[in-house]
Amino acid sequence: MIKVLMQNRMNMFERPGGDGTQLLKTKEYLEKMGVTVDLSLDLRPDLKKYDLVHIFHLDAVPDENYIRCLNAKKQGKPVVMSPIYWRVSEISPCHGLAEKINRSLPNGTLRRISSLIYNQEFERNKIDLAFRCFRLDFTGIVKEVLELCDAVLPNAKAEEEKIKKDFELKNTSKFHVVPNGVDIHTNYVKSGCFTVLGKPMRDFVLCVGRIDDRKNQLALIKALKGTGLKLVLIGAESTKSKLNYYNLCKKEADNDVIFMDWMNSESLASAYHAAKVHALPSWYETPGLVNLEAGLAGCNIVATDKGSTKEYLRDYAWYCDPAKTASIRRAVLDAFSAEKSPDLRNFICKNFSWEQAAEKTLRVYERVLMRNR
Repeated sequence: MIKVLMQNRMNMFERPGGDGTQLLKTKEYLEKMGVTVDLSLDLRPDLKKYDLVHIFHLDAVPDENYIRCLNAKKQGKPVVMSPIYWRVSEISPCHGLAEKINRSLPNGTLRRISSLIYNQEFERNKIDLAFRCFRLDFTGIVKEVLELCDAVLPNAKAEEEKIKKDFELKNTSKFHVVPNGVDIHTNYVKSGCFTVLGKPMRDFVLCVGRIDDRKNQLALIKALKGTGLKLVLIGAESTKSKLNYYNLCKKEADNDVIFMDWMNSESLASAYHAAKVHALPSWYETPGLVNLEAGLAGCNIVATDKGSTKEYLRDYAWYCDPAKTASIRRAVLDAFSAEKSPDLRNFICKNFSWEQAAEKTLRVYERVLMRNR
């Protein structure tokens, strides 16, 4: 049976996110199918016992991914990539600032730095500094990572088209859409009572996700101010925020906003079940695993109109423009006034299970290995 090494950003466990969930769930369900899967966050692991390497999150750490691809190719192993990609500079000007600065660096700067690190010509304690200081010859290094990969597994057709356009790829036959999944066997519907400070709570607006400017919770707080709707935010503060985004959210919030830290899956399931609406007005999502979880639990969904959300949620959700608080407010109010329906839950169960995602991933592995024999 196939032996796979999965790799992701080195801070995957310090900064939990959807990419980590996708990796771990894909790993879990592939293992149920008999595939041997190990996880490594190292840059240069020994690959002799593996048939291929599966790397996650194309643009979060392109320098790390470049080194991992070089390592795999040096050891003669094919590489599969789950990109989880959307270029945010085209959506939000504030997200584009770092990219504009880094584009002013000479072409190939980041690749040269990454190559030095790969060849161990930097001392280990200087590596992180190098990553921070040369954080993007973005287009060049990401395109090279994509060219090094034997297969690319976007979560949606819209994501595939975005990658092809942004990086002008020559070989597009390596793309195979593998939709994200959700644990359809999790008992979201009959979960226990959700409590806040020991008191049961129902029929509120829920937003699950890291407190981060990309997730756009500040705009959600502003949009719901004065509506009388209770808003529960579940998620840890982002460690990367330079503007202390969490504190900005806390400052803007009134007594109708409740902040809660990450919680275990059982408690989170009870929150989904108790909420009337799950709102995620992010600058983009691909499509947002928490949207699928909330939809499975029966929540009405308010989602961003950016990214690939519409490819997943179709006409079963209310969409908003993340740049306009009035759009967010209207979408949430409309969703909150509507009755809950089982239609989205049924659609998710039929189309977006982790079993289906694992089966499609395994078929790509088999194809790649057949070509590399």
